[in-house]
Amino acid sequence: SINAEYMGKMAAPNPAEPPAGSPPEIFPAIAPDQETTLIESLCMNCNENGTTALLMVSIPFFRQIVVMAFSCPHCGWKNSEVQSCTEIQPKGCVFQLSVSSSRETDRQVVKSDSAFIRVPELELEIPANTQRGTLNTVEGVLETVADHMSALQEQRRAEDPALAQKLDQFILRVRAASKAEFPYTFILDDPAGNSYLQSPDPKNDSQLKVSFYVRSLEQDRSLGLVADTEVTSSSRPRPVGTMTMPVDSINKMVEYVDPNREVLSFPENCPNCHASGEVRMLVTRIPMFKEIVLMAYTCPDCGYKSTDVRPGAGIEPKGLRIALRVIDTQDLSRDVLKSDTATVVIPELDLELTAGTLGGMFTTVEGLLTQVHGQLETSNPFATAGDSRLDTSDLRSWRTFLDNLNALKNGERPFTLILDDPVGNCYIQNRFAPEPDPCLASEEYERTPEMNDELGITWLMQQDANDDEAAAARLAEETARPLARSAVADGYTISSDAPGPAAPRPPSPSSSPS
Repeated sequence: SINAEYMGKMAAPNPAEPPAGSPPEIFPAIAPDQETTLIESLCMNCNENGTTALLMVSIPFFRQIVVMAFSCPHCGWKNSEVQSCTEIQPKGCVFQLSVSSSRETDRQVVKSDSAFIRVPELELEIPANTQRGTLNTVEGVLETVADHMSALQEQRRAEDPALAQKLDQFILRVRAASKAEFPYTFILDDPAGNSYLQSPDPKNDSQLKVSFYVRSLEQDRSLGLVADTEVTSSSRPRPVGTMTMPVDSINKMVEYVDPNREVLSFPENCPNCHASGEVRMLVTRIPMFKEIVLMAYTCPDCGYKSTDVRPGAGIEPKGLRIALRVIDTQDLSRDVLKSDTATVVIPELDLELTAGTLGGMFTTVEGLLTQVHGQLETSNPFATAGDSRLDTSDLRSWRTFLDNLNALKNGERPFTLILDDPVGNCYIQNRFAPEPDPCLASEEYERTPEMNDELGITWLMQQDANDDEAAAARLAEETARPLARSAVADGYTISSDAPGPAAPRPPSPSSSPS
């Protein structure tokens, strides 16, 4: 960790002078004349004092980083490292690329320190902290693996020829995969959510699948979010359809809250500084919709704030699809409740946000489009300036797409907003309630078996069926016991070997003649 007293010194002078009175930039844009901060540090090789040079910069792809270089004048030992200062995202991300040609191997990869890469067809896994903080292509990542494995092959051939021969064959397969000589799957998994795999056509890319997931307790520990001995709510099962919303949006829920409702509170550790805090919870109902649970947390130590909105009615029997025709600016102010299992579709832009994108939120139509625009603009580092940005034609198409999305957000043209939630926990405000809204249409549909498997509903149904079978067996057993006692009392025994009338009970020894 870096001492806070040096934070102000690390900001190198900006080539463009900032306005008077503005605070200095912690992470200025990279420039050739930037100054470094020198700190006296202990050399771990000779235990004498050396010098560490720190440089905090912002570059196009890795955004905010700290470059550290240590040198010891006594023993000559040197060390350098680059650490990312990008915040850890709320969810992890997985990029799954189906490679079948050189077009896929030319895609660029941003791999953070916490990300790992797997190629199941090769039984290859590149663990976290290997090829740390790299910007490369799929071909370059695999070539680097082959180069590292080839480095000590001559020594292996002298010590263990059989092992060296097997490694030679594996290295040839890795190099063949880097040239796309056979199809395989390239998986980039980052629990911190700060990695990226390039998509030349995000709207129609059938080769790339992107998904988001909630980190496990072990992953939170590996990222330093949770202490090794700490037990948090991360170890408890999380409900389907958990939703988060910006702190500013909590004010929109005030109109739905009954002032007579009781606000519950319970202790919870802060996810930022792990200090003890308090979560406040309130159950309320959205008119013409259902009950929801509002949760708000504020850390008294570090000031961290978060709000959650969770559905209070559980999983609906059927999925729900809502379509809103936006024709004026009044439609942009409609309230929208989107769960993290809902898909957002805008047909006029050929835009589809899969489940899990942006998480869940309570906002307006305009607020939803604003967040979609911001997410698309910031989540694609190859659309920014830099040596590896998109080609001119692709970049022009990308900017045109964002401009069209911005026009919809400003109400300059009509469009259709579709929310499709297989759990049935999405909502768009009806301005004419309880009368039908001419611009709003909704329909329920049966979930497919694939949807039930993905949401875990199939497992829940199997558990319910097993519980019902166990309850029926216990009921049958309890029903048979009084019947057996009644038959024995009448002088008969019940035979379980064959059907038919029960055999007479033999006389007891005490009743036989002496």
